[in-house]
Amino acid sequence: MQWNQPVPPAPAAPEAPARGSRRRKKAEQVDPFAPPAVQFHNQPIQSGQFSPAQPGNGFAPPPAAPAAQPVMQQGPITSVPGVTQPTLPEPPREFQPPAPETLAAAAQADDDAGETRVRPVGAPVQPLRLVFDDGRSEDVGALALIGRNPAGYDGEMISRLISVHDTSRSVSKTHLLVRASAEGLWVTDRNSTNGSAITSPAGGRTALSGGSPALAEVGSRVHFGDRSFVVGRA
Repeated sequence: MQWNQPVPPAPAAPEAPARGSRRRKKAEQVDPFAPPAVQFHNQPIQSGQFSPAQPGNGFAPPPAAPAAQPVMQQGPITSVPGVTQPTLPEPPREFQPPAPETLAAAAQADDDAGETRVRPVGAPVQPLRLVFDDGRSEDVGALALIGRNPAGYDGEMISRLISVHDTSRSVSKTHLLVRASAEGLWVTDRNSTNGSAITSPAGGRTALSGGSPALAEVGSRVHFGDRSFVVGRA
């Protein structure tokens, strides 16, 4: 048994930490449930804006979205201020009634009487007077129709309608077309049933052809059916 072997030194006891250091370490421990610290800055915030979030601040509010501007409904541009003249409404037009037509003279009542319209024409060079065999007289200034119940064609310009009484019905409804002129009275047979003729002042008699005008001088007698008249000055 060997008693002279060296004995290893005993390990040094750890130094006890000071009380102040324990408190510091304990204070330095991080609480896992504590919210992160937020840093504030005394900087003014402009209207409609938020201050940017600081690093490490998970609770900073997100930036607000810009407000949507209302969409203006625009139509076609009809006027430009200072350039386009305003459109003024048209003044109301006064009602102009049509000129009244001259109604035909009342025709004798018979089985073939009808309505006749008269259209005025210009004044003649020399008015003529027709004196009928029954003493009746009619002045003719331009165009006139003679018959039991005369009526013109569509669009025909007639100034006078002269109806005559004829119990024997030898006179047609529209027997003669007469026109006053400086030379005398131009007479046209309208294709009558019993025909027409002119007796000159000298006594010569001329039969008329239907649709062909013939001149009756002043003083001549015009025959139509069983009736007649003398051409004179008005």
